[in-house]
Amino acid sequence: MREYFPVWELKVKRLIIVLVLPILVIGGLSACKPSSESWQIGKHWQIGEHWQYSPQAIWGDIFIGTEYIFSGGLEAQYISTYNLHTREKQRVTEFPVNYLVDEPSIYNDRVVWASCYYSQEMRESPQKDIVSLNWDVFLLDLKTGELQQITTEEHAQTEPRIYGDTIVWLDTRHEAENRYPHYYDVYAYDLNTNQERRLTSTNSIMENDLGISGDLVVWTDSRYAELSQDGYYRQHDNNEIYVYNLTTGQEKRITTYPGNDCHPVIDDGRIVWLREWEAREADIFLHDMKDSREIKISESGFVAYNSYPSIYKNLIVWADARISQGNTAGDIIEGGKSGAAEIYLYNLDTKQETQLVPSLTEGEYTLEVGGQDMRFTQRQVWMRPMVCGDYVVYEKEIMIGPTIHAIKLSKE
Repeated sequence: MREYFPVWELKVKRLIIVLVLPILVIGGLSACKPSSESWQIGKHWQIGEHWQYSPQAIWGDIFIGTEYIFSGGLEAQYISTYNLHTREKQRVTEFPVNYLVDEPSIYNDRVVWASCYYSQEMRESPQKDIVSLNWDVFLLDLKTGELQQITTEEHAQTEPRIYGDTIVWLDTRHEAENRYPHYYDVYAYDLNTNQERRLTSTNSIMENDLGISGDLVVWTDSRYAELSQDGYYRQHDNNEIYVYNLTTGQEKRITTYPGNDCHPVIDDGRIVWLREWEAREADIFLHDMKDSREIKISESGFVAYNSYPSIYKNLIVWADARISQGNTAGDIIEGGKSGAAEIYLYNLDTKQETQLVPSLTEGEYTLEVGGQDMRFTQRQVWMRPMVCGDYVVYEKEIMIGPTIHAIKLSKE
């Protein structure tokens, strides 16, 4: 892959990043702390447009994401923070437009992301496989402004997450040459010892799913998926959820279901994921590491497949497409209706499900189909919810790019 960026190879492998001053200072910031254990829908508002964020993008009142500015084309890109309490935005890091930037993850005042050089020549090349580029992981201290490059290996290190003093990411260095689709391992980096270690040994991860909480790391593993005739794992086959204990060094298989278990997230030893048994047919499940119980959370059968769930303490949120029977494509009409998705919340203590964000009708129109006029309904598509403390952040899917919204949960 080196031939795709010869100029990059001639220089010391360091990403060119402009820190936008002043750096955000987070004084006394702590983890998400809910104000109560009973919830109802509070005020909701729009954060912004053209943001991308990871499943671990909130700490305290701070939401973090990659923000893109368009004017004809990509004009600028930043890692930006948004204070959910004061509703103030701060651009803390700027990237040249000839770089690709992964969604950041935050813990306390530390932020991690992955990025790589991607010139206009590369963009116009027949070689479109961006995972083959030289992605590296970076760490920014929001309090001091100190920037640190964590990885320098020439393969892709992507999807970084951080918890405490540990950074984890997906890594392609052990996959067969010119392999596509790509196979990952999980790596970890200890900020106290500055030591890197490989957690997995099977090189069998295909999904970009990764999470960390405490000393537990979770991911989606394809080692039991059936092989297609060309020797690649088939999508939506028997993927399983795995967890690795950083303290004991032990790996554990969590699921054994023959369908597709994917998109795991974790909080305080409880793993939540999506289980898909048919295309567009899925539900949310929970596994508690303390007693190894598996619990089915949702009952709709149509949880939005292309969206992570989220868990914080006793609250779980997800995007649900029951109203459109699994269709989340706003531009695909089936049965006279477009795709739709709504945001739901489940309270583990009360075992109650609440609809947080309904999918409202945005318009109706008539088209001629087969010589007859047919009436079509366009609905809202809400996806990728994330809960932390008093807040739920989620996005509205629209043709020109998502808009990011938030809800504040309040006491009943």
